[in-house]
Amino acid sequence: VDSVVPAAGVGGTLVTISGQGLLGGGTRAQQVTLSGAIANVESDSDTEIVVKANFGEGVGDVIVESDTGSIVLLTDGFSYSKIIELSQVSGQFGTRVAIKGVSLRGGGTEVKAVTICDIPVFAITSETDTQ
Repeated sequence: VDSVVPAAGVGGTLVTISGQGLLGGGTRAQQVTLSGAIANVESDSDTEIVVKANFGEGVGDVIVESDTGSIVLLTDGFSYSKIIELSQVSGQFGTRVAIKGVSLRGGGTEVKAVTICDIPVFAITSETDTQ
């Protein structure tokens, strides 16, 4: 496995696994797991597999098992995003809320939007992959 893009996400995230010999001599990816959770295979070839992540948690391996039983593995190749703590659980317009978690950027380079109770936040004043 050469790359997993994005390398973090949540259930429903489309993930592209790229490399050489991903099917290990087989004709299809029989099962793909992301950090222990079985993903839905959308398309597969010997150089690229696209899966839809199911819900899971933590950081873990990307494992491709082909119809021949061969296994291709990338250690710690995928991380599920998770909110761990909110500084405020109630408020009104203008209330500042700090969100702490894991892989909040979902494999991207920045958080571009946040919604709370289906309402877009007014402004993101700072962001990292963990806060």
